[in-house]
Amino acid sequence: ASVPVWGYALGDCTAAPTLSQPGGPVLEVNQGDTVVVTLYNSLSEATGLLFHGQSLPPDRTGAASGASATYTFVVTEPGTYLYEAGLLPNTYHQSAMGLHGVLVVRSATAGQAYNSASTAYDVEAVMLLSEIDPLLNNSATPASFDMRSYRPRYQLINGVAYPNTQPIDVAAGNRVLLRYVNGGALHHSMGVLGMTQRVVAIDGSLRPNAYSVVAETVAPGS
Repeated sequence: ASVPVWGYALGDCTAAPTLSQPGGPVLEVNQGDTVVVTLYNSLSEATGLLFHGQSLPPDRTGAASGASATYTFVVTEPGTYLYEAGLLPNTYHQSAMGLHGVLVVRSATAGQAYNSASTAYDVEAVMLLSEIDPLLNNSATPASFDMRSYRPRYQLINGVAYPNTQPIDVAAGNRVLLRYVNGGALHHSMGVLGMTQRVVAIDGSLRPNAYSVVAETVAPGS
């Protein structure tokens, strides 16, 4: 099956680069950095960016078609965050079409997810969760699609569906950090068959007491 998708690309986007899958690049920054993101809009409708968990004024204007908007903020807390299209009127369909990605804020100590030795890891993997509803993606005018009728057929990890998902290569004894981010509109329950997971943080906030789960349900935007 082949459907149109939207997404983000790095670099000069004035020529509207072609994307092969929905979503955007993982933006990696260090705690304390000043982040500057310039969004160039090659859609036929206005769009803006929402950086979850970051301190910056809400953008309710965005960038018109063919225009750009710049976002500047300081990342104060390490963690894993979602960025997506949002806050403009009638833009809920934009994230569902693929306008979402992951912001990773690295702690001051290398090899730790947060500023706590209990969050040390050997291998990490970003797991961006989303869905595709072919009726929305094949719509001639996605902006007029009734999102109350949103019925996804495909479940995606990092913009692709099984069997195109990528393995996570680890060695026995490694501690693996899974950075789950839900850019979709549905809840996703994520488990590792035959193993348990330990939840150390939620929504970029370190938990005072981690807890073990077989599967953790990740809500939209979390």
